[in-house]
Formats: sequence, structure tokens, C-alpha cells
Amino acid sequence: MDKKTIFKWAIPLVALYGTLVSRFHGGGFVGGFPKIIKNLLWSIPMTAMPLLNGIPHWGFIVSALGMNTFGKATGHGGGMDLATSHKEPNGGRDKERLEFLVYWAYDKLPRYWYDFSLLVVIGLASVSGAVLLLALTNPIGVIPALIGGAMKSVAYAIGWKIYPKGSGKGIPHFTEATAIGEGLAGLFAFTGVALGVII
Repeated sequence: MDKKTIFKWAIPLVALYGTLVSRFHGGGFVGGFPKIIKNLLWSIPMTAMPLLNGIPHWGFIVSALGMNTFGKATGHGGGMDLATSHKEPNGGRDKERLEFLVYWAYDKLPRYWYDFSLLVVIGLASVSGAVLLLALTNPIGVIPALIGGAMKSVAYAIGWKIYPKGSGKGIPHFTEATAIGEGLAGLFAFTGVALGVII
């Protein structure tokens, strides 16, 4: 069996890793870890997966690692409340690094859909390096990778459906709407990139 066939059977483990590392990145499990370590735990596997399709020039690999690391670091929770917080951009919370991409719609969209759109942008940024490598080695694989990243918005929507008051009883470390969102965002992103590799 070739590497991609073997990898296909590892997708559930990849999805589990994405779930756990994304929740860890958001503050779950163990506190006190430097954010750069958390970002690298996200970005190194995210960069490595597309390399199963072929190794492009090392400059692209370094760029992809930087894009995945920076992309994961861009979100700090501005949209994850999905209109359940009174804090607004520049009115109780700072704007996200990439919020300028959607801020033009702030007064044009209902607050829920504005936050939803912001999560789409941040989710796409978190898989941007993997998308670059897939574009070079398996262009059709870009589609599930982009969908997986954009599903960050859906992940948090599910979290708020499960815990409409913000928290409740459940699996330890997953008892808040945002904790569910963090975990599912990682699951969707890693699964999307993994499917992009084998498609």
C-alpha cells in the first residue's frame, strides 16, 4: 500500500488530534503553555499532511508552516460568542487581526451573521498553508481543505446550540459552547485537509 492509502485509515486519528489540539490551543486540558508551542502543535501536522502528495520546493513548505502558524494565531475570540456578548469591535473588544476583511459588513449584517463571517475568515486562515501546499500538489484537494477551515463558524454554532446559556454538564473540558466550538473547529479543519490529501 502507498502512503496515501495508509493515511486514509488514519483519518479518524487525524480528526481526534485536530479536536484535541484545537481545544488545547483554546485553553483546555493544561494551562500555562506558551502560545507558540500551541500554534506549532497545530501548524506542523497541518503542514506535513499535504506533503504526502509530493514535496514542493522547501521555500513553499516554510511559507506554508508560517501561514498555518500565523493563521491559527489570528483568532482571539472576537466572533466565537456569535452575538451572545455585548462587546463589539472597538467597543469592549479589540478587532481581530483579520477582521478588516469583514469589518466593512459590520453595520450591514445582523450581529450573529457578522460573527459567523468573522469565524469563516479566521478558520480559512488557520488552514491557509495547507491549502497552499495542496494547490501545488493536488489542486482538487483544496476544496475539502477550504470547507474544513470555513466550518469553524459551524463548529461554534453547534457549540451554542448544545449550550445556549454558554455552559452546562457534559464531557470534561467540553462543557462550554466555546469549548465545543474549539474542538469541532479542529476536527473539521484537520479532516478537511486530510480528505484533501487523499481525494
